[in-house]
Amino acid sequence: MGKPIKPPMKKKKLLFVMPFFYKIGGVEKVIMQRLLFLQDYFEILVFESNADKIAAKKENFRFNVYSINYKKKAIIPIFNYIKIYKKLLNDFKPDEVIVVDNGWKSLLIPFFVKHNTTIYERHGAIHFNKTHAGLFYTLKRKIFHLLSLKYDKVIFLNEAMSDDWTHPNKIVMPNGIFLNQIKSNEYYPNVVIWVGRISPEKGLDHLLKIWEKASKSNPNWSLKIFTPEKLDLVGLSAYSNIENIVGIADKSLIYQSGSILVNTSNYEGFGLTILEGMNFGLPVMAFDVPDGPKYLIENNENGFLIQPFNLEYFSEKLIELMNDEQLRQNFGQKSYEKSLNFDLNKIHEKWLEIYKS
Repeated sequence: MGKPIKPPMKKKKLLFVMPFFYKIGGVEKVIMQRLLFLQDYFEILVFESNADKIAAKKENFRFNVYSINYKKKAIIPIFNYIKIYKKLLNDFKPDEVIVVDNGWKSLLIPFFVKHNTTIYERHGAIHFNKTHAGLFYTLKRKIFHLLSLKYDKVIFLNEAMSDDWTHPNKIVMPNGIFLNQIKSNEYYPNVVIWVGRISPEKGLDHLLKIWEKASKSNPNWSLKIFTPEKLDLVGLSAYSNIENIVGIADKSLIYQSGSILVNTSNYEGFGLTILEGMNFGLPVMAFDVPDGPKYLIENNENGFLIQPFNLEYFSEKLIELMNDEQLRQNFGQKSYEKSLNFDLNKIHEKWLEIYKS
């Protein structure tokens, strides 16, 4: 008589809770890439609570995405959110709940999880520091910190974000990218590139003011603005040599089209586009805002960090880069070398260790 066949080992269940999953953004891109890796090891369910519309399931997903908009047809939206969330808990019965939502509602989730591990990922760039004044910021900071203590683990993108929160079990895990095998080609056109969503925090208004001066100094240079949706350039006739390129997904087509990458955000949790540009050997520029750029850009080594929001000085340093090809190449080489520290394959292996523990 043969040995009894052991039943297959049950996969650990992970519930990811986030406002958006199908939305085009840095956080959504990072989580989607991670789940495509993790789906071989875990049973996964994604709860997308702020869906604009129900998206079709992607063919290579072997996990389910539960997409709803909890605010629709709800008198008191937060009660509707809690009701739906509790039903998912009862139906899916996850072993761990991972919350990737930096809004207020996310901090209520641990109160409704009794026998599961809860993990809170802080991707947002809201930086509680001593420069914030007034009762509102003081109270908000205390409430966020107190409620976060209900989580078993809290994960941050960098040391500065981690140091600003009080929690007994903090983990620092940066984002990463799939690395190119070689640096960008040797052709460097006279083009400055900007990549991002059209939203106020991305600082497009800063960019246009900076470019107004820079383009006058170097009329043979152009600016390419890469966005998911079309930018309204009506009324911008004062700004010369600007092209808006919409909806390109191939990174090589974006980052090999220019020789300088600028980021003009008012705040950045990490700065994924900065890292992507670095991996294509581009010198990079950004405002020295909390929290991300300073962990990628080494001032005067692989680019320039500019005091927020000194548009005049940003323009001057951009012109300096535009006028000095050797400086661009030196910065670009250092950018490429630093980007190798953010290999997404290695970072995914670290995530696997966290979820298996």
